[in-house]
Formats: sequence, C-alpha cells, structure tokens
Amino acid sequence: MKSITHKINPTGLKNLDRKLATVRLDSISKPPRFRLESLNLDGVKMQNGLDIILLAEAGNTKLRTLVGKTGRPLDQVWIEATELDHSSHFTFRIAFRFPDNPRIVASIDGIRPVCQHGFESLVDMVSSDLGEQVWTLEMDSNRPVLHVNSSVFSSTSGAESFLPFSAVVMPEVLARVLEKIGDDPALLENGTDWSDWKDFIMLFAPDLLEAEDESIKQELINDAVRKFCNKYKFASRLKTELERKKTND
Repeated sequence: MKSITHKINPTGLKNLDRKLATVRLDSISKPPRFRLESLNLDGVKMQNGLDIILLAEAGNTKLRTLVGKTGRPLDQVWIEATELDHSSHFTFRIAFRFPDNPRIVASIDGIRPVCQHGFESLVDMVSSDLGEQVWTLEMDSNRPVLHVNSSVFSSTSGAESFLPFSAVVMPEVLARVLEKIGDDPALLENGTDWSDWKDFIMLFAPDLLEAEDESIKQELINDAVRKFCNKYKFASRLKTELERKKTND
C-alpha cells in the first residue's frame, strides 16, 4: 500500500452516494488507524481498473492512500494515521481516477466512519479551549458537534476511550440530540448530515418522529437513552473498572 498525492479536476466529476462505502476507524489504537471496509459499486457505471483512493482528513492534515482498483478486491489492511492530527475529528472521501492520471472522474464525499469500539460517528468530536468546562454540545443546521476540553484530553479519541466520560456524557448528548430532532423531524430530510440519524432513530426511538405530545416525546427519548446505555453496558463496565481500581489501590 502506498500513499499518493494528486491534483483535483472537478470537470465532469461523478458524485456517488456515501452509503456505498464503509470506512472503519479504530480511534483507540496508538496511533489511530482506519481502513476501507466495503465498497459496493453494483449498479454504478464505473470502468474497471480505476484507482480507488481513500482520502482521510483531520483538522488541517490529510492522508491519501491507494486502496485498490475498481473490478478487483479491496486492500482492506489497516492504515495508520501517523501523519494526521489525532486531536481532530476524522472524515473520509473516496476518489476514483485513471492510473497515472491526476484527473478524478468520480468521488464519494462526506463519509462518516464506523468506530471500531462501538460508537458510530453521528456526533463530531472536536478538541477546544473550554476554560473550566469539560464539554459542551453545539447543534447547528448541519450536525451536532461535541467539544471536549483540550486541556483535559489531549485528543478526542482520548475522551471517547475514557469510560467515565463516555458513560456520563454520551447519554446526555444523545438525549439533547433526540430532543432537537423530536422538535424538528424535518432535520432528517433536509439533505444535511442530520439525515445520518435516521437509522439510529428507527432502531432506538421509531415512534419519536410521529409523537406530538411533549410528555410522550420525553418518554420515548428516555427509553431510547436506556436502550443505548443497555447496549453499551455503561454502568456494568464502570462498576468493573472502579472495583478493579479499588483492588489495585
């Protein structure tokens, strides 16, 4: 596997649905690593033999890697993100080009990685100077962004992998996000990254989008948070960790 550089010429560029690709991110490993896990081009008119280039971005850093060719099996080995800013959120793009030709003929943009350790990246995480706040949640018209205090956690992956943080913060973040979607279900249909939440809501709170009574909405949100916590067994894992720490002390 080799890293490459290229110039982008968007003329005639074919934009493909990001649901065709799955990128898996292991943010816990040191350094973080990722791989193109699947790419389904069935039904897409694409010439065989095109270079498939996986582009990863984090902050102001970028890494481009050739991961295979159309019509052939993918190279699914892990790519270490040694050249990327580990304190920033990872996003991915796939570009297709003819070999030895810098012109990109098709691309898949805005790919959100699936996390190796359980959390799908439905919420962007960013390291920020928050003073004495440990975290804060920003929700605009595009997608929710969780800011974590850069003086406490050296990277977003460090915050995500710190169980006490995940166990306490993530359920609250989920509740706030579901409240916003429950108040404005059209967010899921407006073409922004909020639409990524559709599958999650269908799994954890399928009746939320139809509920009109505020008390019923809150019950559905509380139930979704309980299901989420049960899935990741936050209390059990935290109890085990605290007992182990007590034994070691």
